[in-house]
Amino acid sequence: CRNAVPTRANPSMVWRRSVWVLARGKPRWWSGWVTENVTISSNDGLRESQFVIRQLKAEFAAWQLLVSRLENTGSTEKIATPDRLAKDVLAHLTAWQIISVARLNAAIEGADPGFPTWFGQADPDTQNDLDAVNETIYQIYRRKDWADIRQEWATRFEGLIKLTRTLPADDLCQVDRYPWLPGYPLLAVLKGTLEHHVEHRIEVEKSLLKGD
Repeated sequence: CRNAVPTRANPSMVWRRSVWVLARGKPRWWSGWVTENVTISSNDGLRESQFVIRQLKAEFAAWQLLVSRLENTGSTEKIATPDRLAKDVLAHLTAWQIISVARLNAAIEGADPGFPTWFGQADPDTQNDLDAVNETIYQIYRRKDWADIRQEWATRFEGLIKLTRTLPADDLCQVDRYPWLPGYPLLAVLKGTLEHHVEHRIEVEKSLLKGD
């Protein structure tokens, strides 16, 4: 993502490329980013952002198929992870999507992200409060019906994809573009929610295979 403005004499620029590092054995929505400076074409930022958005759309479609499979096999109330039902996993993703959408809205509006009250003073970019936040999410959603959770999840995911259409590649890719996201480009938020969904989809798919 862009770290310097190119000149006419030099059409390339220095970008700080974000590389995803998954914290093995520690499921979480955001595992971490390693950054390195690389000199690449200015068009690569546009290509990268378009690629991530395409991947988000593909992941949404993959989850829609998985949701249908869960419903068709009567598995929505079955264990999908060591301590959570499939319904709880979808609720977990739904709640964290609120944080991602809040950040995109903040970028569009030029304001600070407005996180829900249940999020408290937690830092979404560290593991410090992760267990407490995830437990709060579980308690909020555990009594909700599958149909309600499914609808909210789909609405929020579709809303996130829609918001990406209003953000230029420069705004997505420029590191430190937003003071509330120091050291990272906004594209990291999209990559984070993408990896989060991939991680949990694999978990749920594995549990279905065991059930079969």
